[in-house]
Amino acid sequence: MMDVLAIYGQSIRDNPDVVAPERIGYALDALEGFWQGKTLAEVKKKILAGSM
Repeated sequence: MMDVLAIYGQSIRDNPDVVAPERIGYALDALEGFWQGKTLAEVKKKILAGSM
């Protein structure tokens, strides 16, 4: 999951239309602790099962 957040963060930094990329970066940093150690497959499975 951290790879997904990293790719998203990079796309924000590279987009000149984003007004406050540093704010999004801070939000992604805050999410790191929650998503750490989870894979995208695990998250997707929990979301589909309605347990997240």
